[in-house]
Amino acid sequence: MNRDHLDSCIVGWVGDEPVACVSLLREDFIPRPEFSPFVASVYVVPSYRGCGYGKDVLKAAENHARNLGLGVVHLWTTDHRRFYEALGWDWVENIEVVGRRADVLRKNVALCKNGVANMRLPTPVLPKASARG
Repeated sequence: MNRDHLDSCIVGWVGDEPVACVSLLREDFIPRPEFSPFVASVYVVPSYRGCGYGKDVLKAAENHARNLGLGVVHLWTTDHRRFYEALGWDWVENIEVVGRRADVLRKNVALCKNGVANMRLPTPVLPKASARG
């Protein structure tokens, strides 16, 4: 397992604009080494949500972890368990993180397909109410 490139951030771009990101970390708020490494801080700019960019950067993080030789990665979430389960993540247990109940999930990234760690995303078709101005 190559942990030299952990603690990295993957950014998804539309043109010259960063619209989504995710981190791959050795440690997160959970002081349990059996849950390392972590996929963390999945974020999509609000006006780009619903376009699939969260899924795209998450898959890039999974592929990056696999390319590092990692077998299983974990994440925790307080309110998006169904999103991750729909993408093939498996629930592990409930824990308390920073005073809140959270779900820990894991994924065997050795089964993921190849991907890229820094990606250009297609320009979304946004409703006029969400158009950036």
